[in-house]
Amino acid sequence: MTAAVPSGSTYTYGSLTIGGTSDFQPHGPHTMSADYNVLTVRIPFVVTSGLSSAIDSIEEGLRVREADLSITFSGKTRSWTKSAGTGFNHRGFLEKPGNELDTGSTRYYVARVEVELPADDNAGRKDARWRLTQGPGGRYTLVFTGKYTGIPGTTSARAAYLANIDTWTTSILTLLGGSWDRAERDYSPNEEDSLVEFTDRWEGIIFPQGLSLTDVPSLVDARLVINRTEQADESTPASVVLQSPVRVTASYDAHVDSSSGAADLQARYASTVRPLLISKLREHLSVDEVALIADDPSFDYRDSAIRGTMVIEGYDAGDRGITSYRLTVGHGGSPSETIIPVADTKPHSAEVTHGPAVQTMAISESIEVLGVTTEDLLFGFDYAALTDGLELGSHGKRRAFADLVKLTGKRWVPTSLPQPRYVPITRGLEPHQVNLVQIQAEHSFQRVDAPAVTSGGG
Repeated sequence: MTAAVPSGSTYTYGSLTIGGTSDFQPHGPHTMSADYNVLTVRIPFVVTSGLSSAIDSIEEGLRVREADLSITFSGKTRSWTKSAGTGFNHRGFLEKPGNELDTGSTRYYVARVEVELPADDNAGRKDARWRLTQGPGGRYTLVFTGKYTGIPGTTSARAAYLANIDTWTTSILTLLGGSWDRAERDYSPNEEDSLVEFTDRWEGIIFPQGLSLTDVPSLVDARLVINRTEQADESTPASVVLQSPVRVTASYDAHVDSSSGAADLQARYASTVRPLLISKLREHLSVDEVALIADDPSFDYRDSAIRGTMVIEGYDAGDRGITSYRLTVGHGGSPSETIIPVADTKPHSAEVTHGPAVQTMAISESIEVLGVTTEDLLFGFDYAALTDGLELGSHGKRRAFADLVKLTGKRWVPTSLPQPRYVPITRGLEPHQVNLVQIQAEHSFQRVDAPAVTSGGG
């Protein structure tokens, strides 16, 4: 039989005690094994009396989770407790290996207790790793996962995580190089705050977040999509060469890190985001004349986010180029019929007299011209060269008349000469605006057909 443990050896797991004056007496030396993560203690013991109730008591005592463990051996006590942060996730097990002490009055068992140990030599970090993923566009995603434990006598697991995680992740980010945004922080402490499991996700920054900075620390997970639109004007005659504006639209989405002290969303948009959007949009326009057509930010104060769109039009019209043209042709007329009552034997007799039929035609044009100044409007400007080939200008009357004759085979008489009207237009929001002039003119023509013969009726 193995020699008994010297008097005074006591093992305590929660409310369960092996040794001392209890009915559970140590039998042989205990064993301990430990690695960086887990301590395991095995305690052989004998139930010396009250088998039925004692067995129930030992089973219930070892089934308790998160109970503190202490060992008193040769007058010295060592403890692994949650409160002091020296151990956590305690688990108790009861083994029945079989022994010659299994008799009618005694039973031989082995109690095993496993305790997870704190990472006190590594600022609380344990089982940590990182994974780097590259997307199809070359953008990297970096994910850190792992655990933090409390530091004995000083810090809980949550406090250890928050105080030390940035030091470790920054060392890896520095190793990899480039600029990064923390896109997500997720951590979960256990009930006693002795262990924290965490996930930190970072996104690589591949486009500037500010005019002079690749990374603006207060902006997180910024997204920018730019759409360029060039659209033909199908209503414009082939003889008119338009230099239509190119429209570029930016869609933007970013969060503002409230912990950076820059949660004033409107100020951040005005100082950083708006100048960036204007700059990026102008990169897609190889022109000098631009108009800021729409500036439509939205501020999400619940999620501390800036979202919105911006639209810019670029004009490459050169000196006094036509950017818009509209032609409208209207046609009308009346037959000029006259009904004359006739007195004869038939009731309701009348004669219908057909006078000359009058036909009218109106040709209206409207153009928008870039590059016309106020001085041009005040002191006059010869638009003949600009509007050559259009109805407007000095040759408009003759060309419009010739086209009508050719089109209808009839003789048309001009009834009004074109009198161009000039309307100044400022397009865009400050400080990015363009000045245009809208020129409108209308030609009126009339045709009189010979009267028909008078018809009688009854």
